[in-house]
Amino acid sequence: FLDLDKNEFSGKIPDELYNVKSLSALDLDTNQLTGTISTFIGELENLFFVQLDYNELTGTIPSDIGELSHLRFFTVIGNNFTNVVPGEVCSLGTTVYANCDICNGCCTQCN
Repeated sequence: FLDLDKNEFSGKIPDELYNVKSLSALDLDTNQLTGTISTFIGELENLFFVQLDYNELTGTIPSDIGELSHLRFFTVIGNNFTNVVPGEVCSLGTTVYANCDICNGCCTQCN
């Protein structure tokens, strides 16, 4: 479990993070992270919890997240993504929280 919320981190999510194959939960909410979510997130097959709320993330939410068969909680409220939550994520039956404009009809809650 990696809980680094509310630490005022800035910059992009480090690529090295995607090498931690045993990672089961990732909480980076309420920082100042920029850039995109790497497609390598789909290789973290043990992830069941991803919380990236209230950062400054941009780009697209990668459909590779749909490969995370254990994912049960995915939340990205308060970022600046340019696409909707991918259908691959919706089909997991995961609890999803996102901005209403990107919910794609599968969000548990939108802001």
